[in-house]
Amino acid sequence: MLNLKYFIEMQRYYNEYGELKTTNYYIKYRVPFLFYWERWKYIKHRDCGWGDDTMVRTSFRTKEATEEYVTNILCEGKPVSKWSSSIIKEVTCSG
Repeated sequence: MLNLKYFIEMQRYYNEYGELKTTNYYIKYRVPFLFYWERWKYIKHRDCGWGDDTMVRTSFRTKEATEEYVTNILCEGKPVSKWSSSIIKEVTCSG
């Protein structure tokens, strides 16, 4: 996913007593929408479990880990949550 601008979003969860319980960081970017507008889209990964798989937002625990992911994976153009296949050998049967 080679995009020019990525935005790091911090979300905090406070319980019913107002205590901070978790802080997560997400990566989002803007994509064109209906020719004139743009919309936000999150970096997601495939989460597989008991016979189903869904795309969920990729979360990070620290801002530093999030920045490292952006610079080392996204800015380098490495595949993210994708399958890759290639033919490694051709076998010809004579008969």
